[in-house]
Amino acid sequence: MSVKIFLNFIFLAVIFWFSYKIQSFLVYENLKDLIDILKNASAMIFTIVGIWLAYIYPNAITAIVKPGSVEYIAGEQDARRIEMLVGIIVTSAVVIIGIVLFFVIKTAFSGLEFYAQNVKYIKPFGFAVIFFLSYLQITSIGKVIVSNVMFINDFHTKLNDRKIEDQM
Repeated sequence: MSVKIFLNFIFLAVIFWFSYKIQSFLVYENLKDLIDILKNASAMIFTIVGIWLAYIYPNAITAIVKPGSVEYIAGEQDARRIEMLVGIIVTSAVVIIGIVLFFVIKTAFSGLEFYAQNVKYIKPFGFAVIFFLSYLQITSIGKVIVSNVMFINDFHTKLNDRKIEDQM
């Protein structure tokens, strides 16, 4: 896990450096569409995966809401899937929080003299944050795809096992 975190920090540093180098081409108007996509994708993933988790693993939701009621949730394979789904929900929530903070900071500071004096550093920082949130969102969508593929594989394995049992 620490290697993954380290690689994310390296990626974030590269995004900051890249945003700084191309800042003359960066225009906030171009960022609006990306922010809208991030908001919509986060809300969609947050909702759909949350409903999916609640429907398929109701004991997991009970354990999240009432930590003292942790009982047997599922097998080891299901536990990995539950961890992945909860991670997807958390990542989408972080993306939404990041967007809200971006707009709060933009609203609060864009009219200040401090912003005007430091726009050379603040502008690429804001763009880098949005680019990194995009990376997180793409990662979440990828995990949703992986989870669906795992589900289909498990489904077919169980169907095949049932066919073999029926033939015996």
